[in-house]
Amino acid sequence: MRTPVAEGDGEGGAGDRFHLLDSVREFGSDWLRALGEERTLRLRHLDHYRRLARTGCTQWNTGHQVRWCRRTVAEHANLRTAMDCALSECDGATALATAADLGFLWRHCGYLRDARHCLDQVLATGPAPGPDLVRALWSRGAVALLQGDLDGAGDWAARCTAASVERGDPVEVVAAAYLTGGHLLLSGRLTEALAVFQAAEELPVCDDWRGSAQLQVRLGLSLVHLLLGDPVRARAVAEEVREESARHGESWAGAFADCFVAQADLAEGDFTAALRTARTAVVGHRSLNSTLGVALTLDVLASAVTEIGDGHRAARLLAVGQRIWERLGSAQMHSPDLMAARRARERLVRGKIGEEAYARAYAQGLAMSYERGVAYAVDDTTDP
Repeated sequence: MRTPVAEGDGEGGAGDRFHLLDSVREFGSDWLRALGEERTLRLRHLDHYRRLARTGCTQWNTGHQVRWCRRTVAEHANLRTAMDCALSECDGATALATAADLGFLWRHCGYLRDARHCLDQVLATGPAPGPDLVRALWSRGAVALLQGDLDGAGDWAARCTAASVERGDPVEVVAAAYLTGGHLLLSGRLTEALAVFQAAEELPVCDDWRGSAQLQVRLGLSLVHLLLGDPVRARAVAEEVREESARHGESWAGAFADCFVAQADLAEGDFTAALRTARTAVVGHRSLNSTLGVALTLDVLASAVTEIGDGHRAARLLAVGQRIWERLGSAQMHSPDLMAARRARERLVRGKIGEEAYARAYAQGLAMSYERGVAYAVDDTTDP
């Protein structure tokens, strides 16, 4: 007997899905083992999901992006099984290629721990140079940035840069600049980060994983401008990313660009525009399971809501965001500038509504589930 599990409208490429009952799965496994076919089937399963992950990376920076994210989420258990098989049953080249693809997809679809686990295992073996190594190093460094592992991020950035320079692919060199600049940015070395991002060559944006990295270099430049107090330049760069995102049909970088445009709106005093754009960013991040993107944008949205005049809602939003940061394990990615901005937002809200009201509203936000908290953020009619 099979138990049907609905998976939405089918846009994610998975359609309706079926889960085997545990007893049936165990019975089938026993038979395969008895027939001596278990390993053969595991390798065929791996081959299928290797090809799936490789196609996802190849099409990531396109209009298929949301579809691939949904597919990655829906197939998470199968992808983990395939990765385990590659690590235990296959040669180093196969394991590296599988981890490079899955590490990239998992990093962008909210599975940072899984990405870190598989990439650490293959990179510890000293794999051979090549495009798979560059992609694996880039993905591992990108995971380190989002997890706030600043020391590790610097090391991965250096290794990725060296590997990309050795290969001579100019787009890979630009991709590596995201890691170097991102490490400097999150470490508070803003002027140095600005120089790295500005020096990155502006090449035609690719449709594959490298194109996403190219857009993330530009996002880093926009954020540096914001943190340096230059919202005009920040907006200009973020708008460029928005346009490039729309041209390719991708959403991941576009949602972060919306977040940075909202911050520029805030800095320039257009609070209504900041509110509208921040909510758009939250919706974009939610569609890609980007919990870090949601958390980052909720901090911005809380400021906009405060300036509009609803400090109680702002306090709830700060609490919802804080729960997400805690789940990620790195508040504001350990960036001193982002943490300082967060504290400033909290002081602003407390000053607007008072300590007692702030504590009460904050507790209400902490009590919300992730799904309810995000719904509350994007719908101003939602009850607390």
